[in-house]
Amino acid sequence: MAKELSDLENQHNKELAKRVRRKDTRGQEILEAAVSVFSEQGYKSVNFYEVAKRGHMARTTVYLYFKSREELLVAMIRKIIGDRIEKVKESHVFEVAKSDFDTGLKNLIRMLAVFFKEPVVVKLLHFIAAESDSLPAVRKVWEEEFSQMFLKAWQDMLSGAGLSASEERVMRTMIFGPFIEISLLGDLLGGNAPELDEMAEIMPELFKRFDK
Repeated sequence: MAKELSDLENQHNKELAKRVRRKDTRGQEILEAAVSVFSEQGYKSVNFYEVAKRGHMARTTVYLYFKSREELLVAMIRKIIGDRIEKVKESHVFEVAKSDFDTGLKNLIRMLAVFFKEPVVVKLLHFIAAESDSLPAVRKVWEEEFSQMFLKAWQDMLSGAGLSASEERVMRTMIFGPFIEISLLGDLLGGNAPELDEMAEIMPELFKRFDK
């Protein structure tokens, strides 16, 4: 009898531990479902019903973790950008830390090419461009996460460059702008649009020419 009670208690503890682990991962599962819906159907389909359906869970479960659609969208954007950061790191462009300006510039441009090559990032940019006025929190989280992602590489590149604040803003626009433009308008440019890898290879050389 004592053994049977002990076995029952052990089984109960295992089930309880499983439920706790499930609860701990539920939020991540919801976000993965949201990213999946977003990638395949676009941002207009990212709602509690579609996310719950994709994640094989009840809508009430989604409501336990996210109180509004906007809160879910913001968390989804953080996940998308966070996952892309990991991909950029895996590409080994972080191997060179502080270096000369030319090497830092080359590393930064390679990072941008890896980041913007992802189809989900292109979708994300279109979403932000379309909804930034009605969903300011979405634009804000993009600015925060995107800036944070490239902050170290940017600082390393500019270390010792001696640029003024105005020159830094112009330089940032010259480097970041083309990648955002190609992501948003690449289809309109058609065959005139360069590949991102091509940009990553040629842009540093063009900056060198301007420096001469």
